[in-house]
Amino acid sequence: MKFSVTVLLAIFPFVSFSQIDTTWLDVIWKVSSKDSAIYYRLITKNDGLWLKQDFFKENNQLQMSGNYIDSACLLKTGFFVWHRKDGSLADSILYKNNIKIEAWYFHENGKKSAYEVFENNKQIKNINWNENGIAIDENYRDTVYESKYATWKDYLEAALRMNQPKAYKKGKISGKLTVEFYIGKDGYIINARVIKSSGYLELDNHAIGIINNSPRWTPARQHGRKVISRKEQPFTYPPLYDLDY
Repeated sequence: MKFSVTVLLAIFPFVSFSQIDTTWLDVIWKVSSKDSAIYYRLITKNDGLWLKQDFFKENNQLQMSGNYIDSACLLKTGFFVWHRKDGSLADSILYKNNIKIEAWYFHENGKKSAYEVFENNKQIKNINWNENGIAIDENYRDTVYESKYATWKDYLEAALRMNQPKAYKKGKISGKLTVEFYIGKDGYIINARVIKSSGYLELDNHAIGIINNSPRWTPARQHGRKVISRKEQPFTYPPLYDLDY
């Protein structure tokens, strides 16, 4: 089965299709301008299937390739493959009528990191290996916050008291907001942004600063590998006494 995957990887990029669409994407796969893009996407049609291919903008290396039954690219069929920027194989997953059948995952050194088998849309087999090829019992491990503060909550409470906006300290503004952010494979914060605003730019920016100044995390791991993880953090700036009254 692995040999057939390798053959598919070799022939996919060279098949000729008529181009349908091109989309530019940022580091967290959101649509962006060409200048700020990290990836770009081509969607093409051939023999009743829709091929979606993602590429690294920097070197035009194929990042992902797979066929869909529908033009909206929601229903997967056949082999889907993912590569790293250097061209090495990262993931290979077999789908049938949008249902996952088998999946292979690989470490950066080329060794297997995980193998999964599914039946009736349920996982019936899962094996994970570390970078040295030793089997491990770790399908998923969430991020871990570690710093001089005992907990993430302790850090947030301390940071909220620092460098507060002047308008807030004077009791002129208050509100609630939510920040979305990602913890990268290196444990550092990436792409923090307000997804629910307080209505005041000063408060929104203060909260973003708190997230961006977070100490380094231990990144999440999935299939024996470090992965990017998404978080949401609500903030509350309660009303303060207006000193001007």
